[in-house]
Amino acid sequence: MLGGNFLKWQTILVFALGLLAIALDTVTGVLIGKLMRVLSKGNINPLLGAAVMLAIMSGLVH
Repeated sequence: MLGGNFLKWQTILVFALGLLAIALDTVTGVLIGKLMRVLSKGNINPLLGAAVMLAIMSGLVH
């Protein structure tokens, strides 16, 4: 397959939207982790929220 046949605007758009989805998923997860930390008044790592969001989204895709 030639690069010109593969790299069309639709393909680039799909990759860009995928990267945007991953970025928004991570940001949302971190914000949820921070909210969990504030609500529980405990020591919760905000990245836990990102891991939970990734697990949820992976479960929905499969």
